[in-house]
Amino acid sequence: MSTSDKNKKPTIKDVAALAGVSAMTVTRALQPNSSISEKTKTKVLWAVKALNYKPNISARRLSSSRSYFVGLLYIKPDGSYVGEFIIDALKASRKHGFHLISEEYSSSGGMSPLYLVDKLIEDTNLDAVILIPPLCDDLELLHHLKHKEMPFVRVSPNVELTLSPFVCINDYDAAYEMTQFLINQGHTQIAFIQGASSLKNSLSRQQGFLDAMQANELSVPAEFIQPGNFTYQSGFSAAHNLFELTNRPTAIFAANDDMASATIACAHKFGITVPDDLSVVGFDNTYIAKQMWPALTTVEQPLDLISDKVLELIAHHDLSSDGETLQKFELPFKLIERDSVRNLKTVPSS
Repeated sequence: MSTSDKNKKPTIKDVAALAGVSAMTVTRALQPNSSISEKTKTKVLWAVKALNYKPNISARRLSSSRSYFVGLLYIKPDGSYVGEFIIDALKASRKHGFHLISEEYSSSGGMSPLYLVDKLIEDTNLDAVILIPPLCDDLELLHHLKHKEMPFVRVSPNVELTLSPFVCINDYDAAYEMTQFLINQGHTQIAFIQGASSLKNSLSRQQGFLDAMQANELSVPAEFIQPGNFTYQSGFSAAHNLFELTNRPTAIFAANDDMASATIACAHKFGITVPDDLSVVGFDNTYIAKQMWPALTTVEQPLDLISDKVLELIAHHDLSSDGETLQKFELPFKLIERDSVRNLKTVPSS
């Protein structure tokens, strides 16, 4: 086979030839709710995978009632989470044969956000909408989409949990485990920088921290709980308050990586060395956690897996809700140990 043949993009005729069926049968087999027999569909899907065939989206739109466009709504990104989620959602969309349209949910030119959402839906004929925090809890938007009969799936919501399927991790367990990790490293004076108080994941992370401290019979002074808002600026301000205390913590758990990175930057300003003088941990395992110095110990929230699950639900029309069944898909988290934590139990050699 020549190099040009190897690089040639497979066509529907190639799939049909490999599966031993007609091109029309391939088209029908790739449509949702097709009447094609399971045996034939299995052969077609095997050929599609073997050839790495990607159906032409224009042709798919003509041959079905779907548009293969998905909308992702977000509020102005103040940190790393939104940007990284959009990137992972773009990859997942391509994998599942969709085009992703990401739109900021805000007033523009005097027009209301709901009007802009309606315009997006009408202009692109979206198949579904993805809502990430904090929009996943915007009741006005949720009920508007429901009224419009627009399917949607949410990421880490806190309200109306039977309104739509959603994908999440267990923020409480993750924060509990991270706190226990710090305690196992010999830390007893641990402070916590909160996330946005209106979001479920913020509250769950804080409760996981508090319960782990209580389970180990460790007290948490009121001044060790500092308000934050998932932004770099709020993390820097919170860390500044902690460093001005007479009795400083030996470790700080920030509710996301942006605030943790701000904590390390603020520590440098105060002449505090991380991790020798202070241990710092974060949450999310975003890009900044891997690139900063020292590299950040954090909780990995698998945004790639979350995005993939969201698009999988959309691709398989699994977005219905009967108003009673909790359609919750919880994905695993992982603690990522890097260089921002010191083990206080390690006795230095003389």
